[in-house]
Amino acid sequence: MWYRSFQFTRVMDAAGSPAGGAAADAGAAPAGAPASAAPAGVNGQPGAAQADASVFKWESLGLDAEASALVAERQWKHPSDTIKSYRNLEKLTGVPADQIIKLPKGDDPKAWNEVYTRLGRPATAAEYKLPIPEGQDGAFAKTAADWFHEAGVTQAGATRLATKWNEFQAAQQKQQTEQVAARDTEQVNALKSEWGANYDRLAGQVDKAAETFGMKPEQLAALKQVMGPKEAMQFLQKIGSKLGVEDNQFHDGAAPQGFNNMSPEQAQAEIQRLQHDKLFAQEFNSKDPRVKSEARQRMARLSVIAAPGSREFAGRG
Repeated sequence: MWYRSFQFTRVMDAAGSPAGGAAADAGAAPAGAPASAAPAGVNGQPGAAQADASVFKWESLGLDAEASALVAERQWKHPSDTIKSYRNLEKLTGVPADQIIKLPKGDDPKAWNEVYTRLGRPATAAEYKLPIPEGQDGAFAKTAADWFHEAGVTQAGATRLATKWNEFQAAQQKQQTEQVAARDTEQVNALKSEWGANYDRLAGQVDKAAETFGMKPEQLAALKQVMGPKEAMQFLQKIGSKLGVEDNQFHDGAAPQGFNNMSPEQAQAEIQRLQHDKLFAQEFNSKDPRVKSEARQRMARLSVIAAPGSREFAGRG
């Protein structure tokens, strides 16, 4: 068979078409091929007409100058290249383009407001929903909402911040209350040790002295809070002792009985009580001339009342 093909080729060569001639080199189409078939080109590469047909004409899309510049910059040869580029961008960012937020350059309030809004900040400060501790009127929450909105804080972030702040404030308040309670207990115990058996009587004298000056319970509590219970009670007790205020000198709804309203029997009873009062004994023998003088004058006045007809004498230093 191959021998017949070889003879056929020789016959064609003899007819004036050499086997290695220009027709073969030009890639002439075999018998029966369409006359319009494009030549195969050299070394199997596409011919000129075929290469031109594979280039996409971007100008046919009517792109604007900016889009055309982008195509040239990216060197996209075909619309499929743009699809591949977009797919790679999504893989890089991990989210669709509508979920990407571009941060503005500089401190442009308007541009940053758009970013804050997309992140989840409420449109106005009044739209924040913040936790308010029990017993509070919410005034601070309104102020904090203004701060949060100005700073671009989201609703979720504002809720977390407000919750943490409320927890911190509650812990601080608890710690302060415990510290004050521990201080008060320590000072009251120290005063009980100092006053000894007279504590209840002198403590009652403190309350009566406060009533004499019209102090309300909350005012007395505030004085103890500022001065400390020990110093506050000592302060009022000294005032009460100088006014002659004692528990048994008070009656419900009545004015206190002073030296002028004391009977001889009451004066004698008070003298006997003071003689067994360690605190009064300290005042009576105090190194402070004023304290000692006042204590001795008090005893002198009681002595005059207890023994009618006797002459009152001044306390001796």
